[in-house]
Amino acid sequence: MRGGDNFTGADSDRSGLTTVAIQLIHQDTELRNFLIKPENYNRSPWSAEEVEQVMGSSRIAHIAHESGQTPNATEEALCEVLPMLGRSMAKKESEKRQPM
Repeated sequence: MRGGDNFTGADSDRSGLTTVAIQLIHQDTELRNFLIKPENYNRSPWSAEEVEQVMGSSRIAHIAHESGQTPNATEEALCEVLPMLGRSMAKKESEKRQPM
């Protein structure tokens, strides 16, 4: 998926990583609920330690493998991508709750 990610506004260099991260987040309700809390997505960028704690090494390795990046590059990118995804998902959640 080149050219960016319309869901999050991710640039083309991170769109593959973002797509895989979104898939994992949608599979894990606990992770999703954590990310959409304002106190979590308003802290940007996260530290590598925070990413490791939230995602765990196996998820980071999976995202790295699927996106063709190294685990270190993946972890570094997730420092900015995870808060961005949380903010985007929280906004979409809020829009769903708005009366038509």
